Amino acid sequence: MAFIDKKDPVVLNIKLTSKGRDLLSQGALDFKYFAIGDSEMDYEYNAVVEAANSGYTAFNSSILRPVDKNPEIISFIPQILSGDSYTELTTVPVSAYAVENQVEAIGFFNASGDTFLTDSNHMRQPDVMVDVGTVSGGLSMILLKAPTYGTSGEEPQVGDLLYVKWTYDISTTGYTVNKDHPTPNLVYRIESIISGTTAGSNMEVNVDRELPVLTGHSGVYAGVFVYYNQINYSGDTVMNMTPTEYLDESVLSFLQNSQCPTIVFPFWNMSLIYTEEIAGVQAYNLKYTEFADKSLGGFVSYIQNQAPVYKKLGVIHYTNSSVANVYAEGFLLKTARLDIPTIMWHKSGTKTLGATFVPSGSSKLLTGTTKSLNLSYYDLVDENDSSVVVGKVFNDLKIFVIEDQELLFAMSYKSNRNWTLPNYDANTNTIIVT
Repeated sequence: MAFIDKKDPVVLNIKLTSKGRDLLSQGALDFKYFAIGDSEMDYEYNAVVEAANSGYTAFNSSILRPVDKNPEIISFIPQILSGDSYTELTTVPVSAYAVENQVEAIGFFNASGDTFLTDSNHMRQPDVMVDVGTVSGGLSMILLKAPTYGTSGEEPQVGDLLYVKWTYDISTTGYTVNKDHPTPNLVYRIESIISGTTAGSNMEVNVDRELPVLTGHSGVYAGVFVYYNQINYSGDTVMNMTPTEYLDESVLSFLQNSQCPTIVFPFWNMSLIYTEEIAGVQAYNLKYTEFADKSLGGFVSYIQNQAPVYKKLGVIHYTNSSVANVYAEGFLLKTARLDIPTIMWHKSGTKTLGATFVPSGSSKLLTGTTKSLNLSYYDLVDENDSSVVVGKVFNDLKIFVIEDQELLFAMSYKSNRNWTLPNYDANTNTIIVT
């Protein structure tokens, strides 16, 4: 028994020992008796302390919380002085009820998905742009002040990510996602800073891959967002809040647990897991065995029940750095939504920029050639075309798994690379006779 809360109502938080969890895993945990012990209490000592300290009573004493494997209980408290230490449990009343809670949208966009979040928790510098007429391929670009400059005084750093909303006809500065005017949104990593600053509207940087050729479109500006090179969100630095401040006398009720502030980590995470080499990788490129997600390769086999159909999967998960259990015990039925407002994917049901994926159909059980995982899931489909199945939603695991290989690569931060390739130049000298 972990502790006794002396408030009204009394709360008994019972913790299973390692033996109890072993029986539970076998479906063999069946409570028949219980016994209460007070071996940690020394009443003679309490009496001495009480006599020496005015206002102190034995009720001020605390009972130690046990570890998973408890020592033997030496003394029990029977119902009557001469009674048996064990009390039989004839029935254990169960009150089953569902507790639901709504979680605010978490990510890089507002809830409707039409506006970028530009505060310092989400990006380093939101007010930068590029004159597309000066972009002529190569690895170098010049970052200028956007008309909205002043939201943040932060300067880009080596390793930061540049999110560029490429364009050739209308400027794409500002924070709005224009879904009716699809433009390629590509991400580049800053490899080096050559000179200048964004404050001076003259920062020249080198990026990690070839830029497009857009000369001839002077006077048109592509909006640029500067994202942090790494996300270091701890309660102390962002919210001036330590994890223990979430706790209230060691008790977190369900509602407290699922309603704790989530700003300490306001993002979902996406891991693209590869278990084989990507076609077209050059000798000088990183191999899949060198990717940061190489340690997750076993999940690809596991979630497909040891018989992988796909060698590459995308896993979208919420790994929170705070003690808040934001999504509680799991997603509720088919309420989870995955909104990707800036993806360019030709299967999108609306034929506009962006796509939203939702659970569909009835709950299914994950099976395979080996022993079933007894894990339920829903098909993940395009919100506007349920025939387009792209993966699965595992409510109990609280993850989305992307299986559609085309979508998987479109979700890569180097997606839509065709926009950086030369135009097609097709010709033929063949005479076709009909």
